[in-house]
Amino acid sequence: MSQKGKQFQWGAMVAGILVAVWLLGISASGLAVEKGDQAIPFEAKDINGKKISLKQYEGKLVLLDFWASWCPPCRAEMPIVLKVHEKYQKQGFEVIGLVQDDEPEEALDYIKEKKLPWRQILDDIEYQGKFGDLYKIRGVPTCILIGPDGKVIDTLARGSRLEPLVQKHIGSVTNKEPIKMEEDTPKKQESAKSE
Repeated sequence: MSQKGKQFQWGAMVAGILVAVWLLGISASGLAVEKGDQAIPFEAKDINGKKISLKQYEGKLVLLDFWASWCPPCRAEMPIVLKVHEKYQKQGFEVIGLVQDDEPEEALDYIKEKKLPWRQILDDIEYQGKFGDLYKIRGVPTCILIGPDGKVIDTLARGSRLEPLVQKHIGSVTNKEPIKMEEDTPKKQESAKSE
C-alpha cells in the first residue's frame, strides 16, 4: 500500500473513532437524556427567589418546559400546557418552566400576562444557560416529561402528545392519589337514621 493510502486509512480510522466518541455523548435526539434515563437533577432559585430542585418534585409527574417569550411555537404551546396543568395538577402533575435566551422583563411580563401558575427559572439570565446546557437543549420549545420515579417518560411531550402522555402516567404518581368523586353515602345514611 502506498504512503498516501496508509495516511488515508489512518485518517479514516481516527475520524471514525472521533465520531463514535461524539455519538456516545449525545443521545439520538441530541438531548442529554432519552426515554427511560434518570432525569438530571438540578437546583436553582425561581423568579421569586425561592429554592427549587427537581428533588422537590419526587413522586410527581413533572414537565420540564424549556421556552422563551419571543418564540412563536412556545407561545402557541402555552395554552395547551396551561389546560393540561389545570386539569391534572390536583392529581400530581407539575410544570417547571426554564426560560431560555430571553430578556428578563419580557419573560416576566409574559408569565404575568398569561398567568402561568407554575414555577419558573430564568436560566440564561440568572444561570448563564446552565440548565439548557445540562440537558443539551438545542431549541425551544423543548418539553421533557419526567415520571414520579425521576425517569424520563418522553422528550417530545408537547402539542397534541402532552395530554395523552399525562393521562397515561398520572396514575403512577406515588404521593398523590388521583382525585375520586365523593359519593352521597353519608347523606343517605343520615336520612335513613332520621326516619
